[in-house]
Amino acid sequence: MFTLDVQAVASLRQAIDDCNDRGLLAASKWAADLLQYVPPGLRAASLDLTSHYESDPETNVVRREEDQLRTARSFFASKEYARAAHTLELCVSTKARFLALYIKFLMSERKAYEDFERAIRKHQYGARTGPKDYPRQPRNSALASILDGIQRTKDPFLLFLKGLILHRLNRRDEAIESLILSVTAYPWNWSTWEALSRCIKDRIELAKLRHLLPSHLTQLMFQVYSALEREAIEDEDLDECNRILTIIPDCPMVIGWKAQCLYILKDLEEAELLFDQLLVKDPFRIEGIDVYSAILYVLRKKTKLSKLARRFSSMSRDRPEVCCVIGDHYSIRGEHDKAIKYYRRAVLLDPNCVGAWTLLGHAFLELKNAHAAIESYRRAIDMSPQDPRGWFGLGQAYALLCMFQYSLYYYQRAVALKPLDARIWQELSTCYGKINKQLDAAECLKRALAVASRDDTTINLKLATLYEALNDNNLAASYHAQHMETCERLGKGVPEYAKSCIFVAKHYATTGQLKDLEFAITLFQKIANSNAEDNQLAKEALPKLETFKRTLGK
Repeated sequence: MFTLDVQAVASLRQAIDDCNDRGLLAASKWAADLLQYVPPGLRAASLDLTSHYESDPETNVVRREEDQLRTARSFFASKEYARAAHTLELCVSTKARFLALYIKFLMSERKAYEDFERAIRKHQYGARTGPKDYPRQPRNSALASILDGIQRTKDPFLLFLKGLILHRLNRRDEAIESLILSVTAYPWNWSTWEALSRCIKDRIELAKLRHLLPSHLTQLMFQVYSALEREAIEDEDLDECNRILTIIPDCPMVIGWKAQCLYILKDLEEAELLFDQLLVKDPFRIEGIDVYSAILYVLRKKTKLSKLARRFSSMSRDRPEVCCVIGDHYSIRGEHDKAIKYYRRAVLLDPNCVGAWTLLGHAFLELKNAHAAIESYRRAIDMSPQDPRGWFGLGQAYALLCMFQYSLYYYQRAVALKPLDARIWQELSTCYGKINKQLDAAECLKRALAVASRDDTTINLKLATLYEALNDNNLAASYHAQHMETCERLGKGVPEYAKSCIFVAKHYATTGQLKDLEFAITLFQKIANSNAEDNQLAKEALPKLETFKRTLGK
């Protein structure tokens, strides 16, 4: 198990400056956030240590170019990217080369995304001659020339940039190789780990690559982060969160991850409690607040969600997470037009925000605008094909259009990514039912039953109804009986499961066995003594069954 020592803390502190000097502001912020929750004793002991990854010759070159680097960083901070790149044209250090190439990459990406959005608007609102006459992803013709300037490098930051470009060029295997080399040489650059997560398809591929990753705290964090990105959480990921918290206690980032794991595992109350504690510990933290909003939405806590939206809207409306919270606030109140306005604002602020595109699709579905929902879900899938939410949303949208063959395909893609989600299995079953494949529908419901909560009262009833339609009364009675048992265990009233009682009673009354007949009479008596709407039917059946019992007893 990895333990944090004094040298590792010194390296983490140095990573704040290393990443900041190269314009990797998100990675620098991540390292700074992590550092302040390192145990105080370790932090104090590491203050006298220095940690530089550059070689001595490189350090001397950087010193000579320090003035140009500072000037370029000031231009970069004010978003004068072209001016910053021009300032570094004659610099030769790897730090300056990285910053110059990274700035060119950002400039070219911004132009590619602007052209992409323009093409989409032209397709949606202008005249068009055929469907899909715009690319599914932004096209960046400058990437090849930038890549030429990075070949045969060993610098971890240049390897990171190389991995980014290779991934954009759909050279996934080369990108993974480059990013693994980068995290091995410099594990504290969190942006590299995030890029690596986007390259990896699923848990199986990640398991195959695990032996190539460095034994480091960031590797443990990467395991959890990667699973969260795919919503493919298992109990072991929750254990990993607890392990990380033993190394860096009370870290809000990891606590937020743990809460998100609990949300995906359907432990909503515990997830809500963790987020409540997190907001007390770090009241201005915006990261993960959209997940907290989703939890409150599912729990239907309108008042609490409204307070959360008001609190953060006054703090920062230019963050996509906050826009999603405000959108959820309007959505739970049924004001889906207003919700769409804020979800759209979220994707304008961050076109790569998969969650916002998915929520936008959900809001369009609520308004029965299936075509707009499909476009939103497709944008989410283009950015993150490993996320099951977009595939599931497409299944719902095509089901709304009664295009069940299409819907079936997308549900199958979703359930392949998230096989432990009972809801997807149930929707897949419904889809099979619509195309008259009842046996396939039954198999899907059985898979749903296997992964659902033991307190679920609907799946057994659906299976029972399905087998009734197939005239398989033995299996129908079996699932009706399981439905009865679950309702009784949960303390539900007899009217909740009276229909199942009647079916089971009728089934056992016809077996010709005295023991079965007595059980049927017991069930009819239970219904007759309740306020269920079928109690009169039970009262009428009881005398006949008593007479039959006496006949059978003779």
